[in-house]
Amino acid sequence: MPLNPGNFVISEDNPCVNYLKQGENHLVLKDFASTPLYKSIKNDERKLFAENGIVSICGIKDNDNVIGLVLLTKKEKEKANDKDTGYDYDDYSFLNTVCTVGSMALKNASLFEHVAEREHLFSGMTAFIPTVILIKKKGIPNFCFISANTEKVLGLPYSFFQQHSPQDALRECIGREKAEKIILDFAVSPESGYNFDMPFVRPDNNEEHTIRCAFTGILTEGVISHYVYVLSDISEDIQAKELLKSSVEIAQNSNKAKGEFLSHMSHEIRTPMNSIAGLTYL
Repeated sequence: MPLNPGNFVISEDNPCVNYLKQGENHLVLKDFASTPLYKSIKNDERKLFAENGIVSICGIKDNDNVIGLVLLTKKEKEKANDKDTGYDYDDYSFLNTVCTVGSMALKNASLFEHVAEREHLFSGMTAFIPTVILIKKKGIPNFCFISANTEKVLGLPYSFFQQHSPQDALRECIGREKAEKIILDFAVSPESGYNFDMPFVRPDNNEEHTIRCAFTGILTEGVISHYVYVLSDISEDIQAKELLKSSVEIAQNSNKAKGEFLSHMSHEIRTPMNSIAGLTYL
């Protein structure tokens, strides 16, 4: 019979839990009742056991920690002895196996929840940075991670990278001929990384941009397990550099013009001054 977790609560310091922590995998309540530990069970918990007909408890363990309990009522087909729980050695052996599998399932669920939470936080963070991050597992054609800012940075929807492999996405963005050269160059030494700048026309507004791409392989125990692709729009940086270069050229030309002006003025002034000095001498 399923138990409503809101109505059925066993405290972590329950003597039954402490007993299972000591190395036992299960206990029979009628046998446990004769031990001093049973007397320290809270009356409310004893009442819950009695009302729900609990006769035996198996522990779901993670090493020595009890992370869950399997509560058993009498078997539907009881043995001749009415006081017996109806469970034999084979039953408990099977239930211990079930509890071991349950422990593994809970641990995996906890790990999955932790990974999912971390991925959610990472994905949320990437939505606000001006860099697209794509990750592909080796041997799998499509990306296993796509940052949430693809449309913001590149004007390409999230679904575009879901539906394309890295090679196909590159071919569609910059053309097959250029893409094939880059793919071959990157394949020579993927663990060393590969960088290049490419002209790119955003499909959402047809504006021309320059995208800086960095590809690299991720090593796991000395073997490439994943590939990471980082794409950044550097158009504003290029414009800022061009503006700075233009400003420097303007300043240099201005200094040159000033020098030429002073040189000419020096010559123009020196000629009449010599004449004046000569007339004064005469």
